[in-house]
Amino acid sequence: EGIPLRGNVDTRIQKLLNNSFDAIVMATSGVKRLGLEVPKKYKLPVEMFIPAVGQGALGIEFHKDRKDLMEILSFLDHEQTHRCVTAERSFLSCFGGGCHIPVGGYATMENESIFLEGFVGAIDGSHVIRRKIEGGYTQEKELGLKLSSLLLKEGAQNILDGLKP
Repeated sequence: EGIPLRGNVDTRIQKLLNNSFDAIVMATSGVKRLGLEVPKKYKLPVEMFIPAVGQGALGIEFHKDRKDLMEILSFLDHEQTHRCVTAERSFLSCFGGGCHIPVGGYATMENESIFLEGFVGAIDGSHVIRRKIEGGYTQEKELGLKLSSLLLKEGAQNILDGLKP
């Protein structure tokens, strides 16, 4: 069973270097953003490990009435990333999820299509439902809802119900 790992990215890396852990799993984006190096690293391929929804994406939050800020910051809004994260979040929304349920979603965009892959799994890995679907690049919300509906029909809710004490 895993040991909880808390702290900022640099704190977590230091715990690894101090031999408090044999290995840790972290988002590459945070390590890169901070310009940190780790002694050994292995990139977990999406085919093997679907990340939590929205991993690697940054968000800026401000009051909706601040149209001036929206205009100033609009250059930061990368359309493809925005659409992919919207699809992922739409998928997660049907599970009432946060960061404590075993649900993952990962979207990519190619040409005029979004590819969204999602999974729901038992904590012990005994039961996993994983599917991938494709949809139009302007249909990101609908795509997320469609994928969650598919997983729910295949028993995802039973897995999530099994998590409740």
